[in-house]
Amino acid sequence: MKHLIRTRFFAIAVVSMLGMISSANATTISYVSDVYNDLYATQQSTMNGIASDLGMTSVYSSAAGFSSFNLAGTDILVVEHNSGQNDSIASRRADVESWVRAGGSLFVSDWNTSGGIIGDYNYMFGQTGTTFSCCHNDVTLSNPVSAIAVGVGGTLTDSSLDGAGTTSHRGVNAASLLIPVEEFIFNTTEGPNSLAAFGYQLDQGYVMYTTMPLFHRFYGNNNLSSHVAFRDVFAPNAFSFLENPTNVPEPYNLAILGLGLIALRIAKRKVTN
Repeated sequence: MKHLIRTRFFAIAVVSMLGMISSANATTISYVSDVYNDLYATQQSTMNGIASDLGMTSVYSSAAGFSSFNLAGTDILVVEHNSGQNDSIASRRADVESWVRAGGSLFVSDWNTSGGIIGDYNYMFGQTGTTFSCCHNDVTLSNPVSAIAVGVGGTLTDSSLDGAGTTSHRGVNAASLLIPVEEFIFNTTEGPNSLAAFGYQLDQGYVMYTTMPLFHRFYGNNNLSSHVAFRDVFAPNAFSFLENPTNVPEPYNLAILGLGLIALRIAKRKVTN
């Protein structure tokens, strides 16, 4: 009996220990924005709150500091670009692309497309010759049951993100994209070919790209329904999806499951004998 108790205790201890290892591997979400320097504090506070609610560790970089930012340890990188050419962000283009192709998840909120040009800043990796359609206030869900529309933050509808200049910075012409994408949101007026949000796999990583201002919705008129939906539904759904966008089990999760099953199998064998 004592041997049986010790064996069961061992099995439980192994599973518990591996569970703690899993917890220690919490997703790290890093973010950088060049939107309105005086409002960085508000952006950080909101982003930190979203990350905390999702059980993630958040790391912030200023636009100027991004030129030397260490991508090691980052699982999800969120980048928002406002207007003009930000040299610090542009200078890391090759580094970030390599990081994505090696397995990183990238979220890009790029509203520097109002002129239809994204120039050297372009973080839409793998896509060249991209063109843009014009700008409107209303968007429609390409897929009402996608992981972006329905997720941990709640459920979006076709009217959730409307108004307040939602797509005033244009949409991406789907026909101009070289790599097939998963379409999430499009401009209502321009039609399904004008994408406001989409995602695609790039080698081992994933890119989610949107022309909708993200951090811009984290401050100011936060009582507007579209701002609330961006902050409380769209962003959590998107970031949660980017933890594992291809639905492939993480190696350490597989290890935990395998070792836990082995420990329980040993315990069961001892009971049988």
